[in-house]
Amino acid sequence: MSQSKSNCTSQNLTLSVKVEVPHPVPSKVEKPLPYEVVKEIKVPEYKEVPFPVKVYYDIPKPYDMSVTVEKKGPYFAEKIIRVSVKVEVHHPVPYKVEKPVPFEVIKLVKVLKYKEVPVPVKVYYDVPKPYDVRSQSRKKVPYYVEKTIADKP
Repeated sequence: MSQSKSNCTSQNLTLSVKVEVPHPVPSKVEKPLPYEVVKEIKVPEYKEVPFPVKVYYDIPKPYDMSVTVEKKGPYFAEKIIRVSVKVEVHHPVPYKVEKPVPFEVIKLVKVLKYKEVPVPVKVYYDVPKPYDVRSQSRKKVPYYVEKTIADKP
Protein backbone atom coordinates (compact mmCIF):
# COMPACT_ATOMS: atom_id res chain seq x y z
CA MET A 1 0.00 0.00 0.00
CA SER A 2 2.89 2.37 -0.59
CA GLN A 3 1.18 4.26 -3.33
CA SER A 4 1.91 7.68 -2.06
CA LYS A 5 0.09 10.18 -4.12
CA SER A 6 1.85 13.24 -2.84
CA ASN A 7 -1.14 15.51 -2.82
CA CYS A 8 -0.52 16.77 0.63
CA THR A 9 -2.07 20.15 0.12
CA SER A 10 -5.48 20.77 1.53
CA GLN A 11 -8.13 20.68 -1.07
CA ASN A 12 -11.32 22.61 -1.58
CA LEU A 13 -14.19 20.74 -2.89
CA THR A 14 -17.68 21.83 -3.56
CA LEU A 15 -20.45 19.36 -3.77
CA SER A 16 -24.08 19.92 -4.33
CA VAL A 17 -26.38 17.44 -2.69
CA LYS A 18 -30.12 17.08 -2.98
CA VAL A 19 -31.54 16.02 0.33
CA GLU A 20 -35.16 15.12 0.78
CA VAL A 21 -36.39 16.05 4.20
CA PRO A 22 -39.80 14.64 5.01
CA HIS A 23 -41.24 17.40 7.14
CA PRO A 24 -43.71 16.69 9.86
CA VAL A 25 -46.32 18.78 8.10
CA PRO A 26 -49.75 17.18 8.17
CA SER A 27 -51.36 15.37 5.29
CA LYS A 28 -51.72 18.63 3.42
CA VAL A 29 -48.29 18.09 1.94
CA GLU A 30 -48.24 15.06 -0.28
CA LYS A 31 -44.55 14.58 -0.85
CA PRO A 32 -41.38 15.35 1.13
CA LEU A 33 -40.09 18.84 0.64
CA PRO A 34 -36.74 18.95 -1.12
CA TYR A 35 -33.79 20.65 0.48
CA GLU A 36 -31.04 21.80 -1.76
CA VAL A 37 -27.83 21.60 0.15
CA VAL A 38 -24.73 23.15 -1.23
CA LYS A 39 -21.81 21.92 0.73
CA GLU A 40 -18.32 23.30 0.56
CA ILE A 41 -15.93 21.01 2.33
CA LYS A 42 -12.40 21.99 3.09
CA VAL A 43 -10.58 18.82 3.91
CA PRO A 44 -6.99 18.25 4.87
CA GLU A 45 -5.97 15.60 2.46
CA TYR A 46 -5.34 12.02 3.39
CA LYS A 47 -3.24 9.55 1.51
CA GLU A 48 -6.53 8.45 0.12
CA VAL A 49 -9.19 11.08 0.29
CA PRO A 50 -12.17 9.67 2.12
CA PHE A 51 -14.88 10.71 -0.27
CA PRO A 52 -17.73 10.72 -1.06
CA VAL A 53 -19.26 12.13 2.08
CA LYS A 54 -22.92 11.66 2.75
CA VAL A 55 -24.74 14.33 4.70
CA TYR A 56 -28.01 13.77 6.48
CA TYR A 57 -30.02 16.70 7.76
CA ASP A 58 -32.23 16.00 10.69
CA ILE A 59 -34.53 18.99 10.93
CA PRO A 60 -36.54 19.06 14.13
CA LYS A 61 -40.19 19.99 14.20
CA PRO A 62 -40.57 23.74 14.53
CA TYR A 63 -43.84 23.37 16.40
CA ASP A 64 -46.52 20.83 17.09
CA MET A 65 -47.76 19.78 13.72
CA SER A 66 -50.94 18.21 14.98
CA VAL A 67 -52.49 21.59 14.31
CA THR A 68 -53.69 21.99 10.77
CA VAL A 69 -51.68 24.27 8.58
CA GLU A 70 -53.22 25.83 5.51
CA LYS A 71 -51.44 25.59 2.21
CA LYS A 72 -50.47 29.16 1.43
CA GLY A 73 -48.04 28.95 -1.42
CA PRO A 74 -44.53 27.85 -0.48
CA TYR A 75 -44.02 27.31 3.20
CA PHE A 76 -40.38 28.05 2.76
CA ALA A 77 -38.24 30.99 1.86
CA GLU A 78 -34.70 30.44 0.75
CA LYS A 79 -31.91 31.29 3.04
CA ILE A 80 -28.20 30.68 3.08
CA ILE A 81 -26.50 29.70 6.28
CA ARG A 82 -22.75 29.60 6.36
CA VAL A 83 -21.46 27.49 9.15
CA SER A 84 -17.98 26.49 10.06
CA VAL A 85 -17.66 23.31 12.05
CA LYS A 86 -14.73 21.32 13.27
CA VAL A 87 -15.44 17.68 12.80
CA GLU A 88 -13.23 14.92 14.04
CA VAL A 89 -13.52 11.89 11.88
CA HIS A 90 -12.18 8.77 13.49
CA HIS A 91 -10.90 6.77 10.63
CA PRO A 92 -10.77 3.04 10.90
CA VAL A 93 -7.15 2.85 9.88
CA PRO A 94 -5.32 2.08 13.09
CA TYR A 95 -2.11 0.80 11.58
CA LYS A 96 -1.71 3.81 9.32
CA VAL A 97 -3.04 6.69 11.35
CA GLU A 98 -2.35 7.02 15.02
CA LYS A 99 -4.76 9.81 15.75
CA PRO A 100 -8.09 10.88 14.28
CA VAL A 101 -7.88 13.04 11.23
CA PRO A 102 -9.46 16.42 11.84
CA PHE A 103 -11.80 17.64 9.16
CA GLU A 104 -12.59 21.28 8.92
CA VAL A 105 -15.93 21.46 7.28
CA ILE A 106 -17.17 24.73 5.92
CA LYS A 107 -20.75 24.18 5.08
CA LEU A 108 -22.85 26.35 2.87
CA VAL A 109 -26.33 25.19 3.55
CA LYS A 110 -29.10 26.57 1.46
CA VAL A 111 -32.14 25.85 3.55
CA LEU A 112 -35.75 26.41 2.76
CA LYS A 113 -37.20 28.20 5.71
CA TYR A 114 -40.33 27.57 7.70
CA LYS A 115 -42.33 30.24 9.47
CA GLU A 116 -40.05 29.45 12.33
CA VAL A 117 -36.58 28.47 11.32
CA PRO A 118 -36.18 24.73 11.72
CA VAL A 119 -32.94 24.78 13.62
CA PRO A 120 -30.74 23.56 15.21
CA VAL A 121 -29.81 21.20 12.44
CA LYS A 122 -27.99 18.01 13.20
CA VAL A 123 -25.57 16.96 10.54
CA TYR A 124 -24.31 13.43 10.34
CA TYR A 125 -21.17 12.93 8.34
CA ASP A 126 -21.00 9.44 7.06
CA VAL A 127 -17.40 9.06 6.07
CA PRO A 128 -16.79 5.81 4.30
CA LYS A 129 -13.84 3.63 5.12
CA PRO A 130 -10.99 4.30 2.71
CA TYR A 131 -10.41 0.58 2.47
CA ASP A 132 -11.55 -2.56 4.14
CA VAL A 133 -10.37 -2.76 7.71
CA ARG A 134 -12.73 -5.33 9.11
CA SER A 135 -9.90 -7.28 10.66
CA GLN A 136 -8.43 -4.15 12.17
CA SER A 137 -11.42 -2.87 14.06
CA ARG A 138 -10.16 -3.19 17.61
CA LYS A 139 -10.71 0.40 18.63
CA LYS A 140 -14.34 1.23 19.09
CA VAL A 141 -14.27 4.64 17.50
CA PRO A 142 -17.40 6.18 16.06
CA TYR A 143 -17.54 6.42 12.31
CA TYR A 144 -20.29 8.99 12.58
CA VAL A 145 -19.80 12.42 14.00
CA GLU A 146 -22.76 14.38 15.18
CA LYS A 147 -22.64 18.13 15.30
CA THR A 148 -25.36 20.61 16.10
CA ILE A 149 -25.52 23.83 14.21
CA ALA A 150 -27.52 26.73 15.56
CA ASP A 151 -28.87 29.32 13.21
CA LYS A 152 -28.18 32.94 13.96
CA PRO A 153 -30.90 35.01 12.32
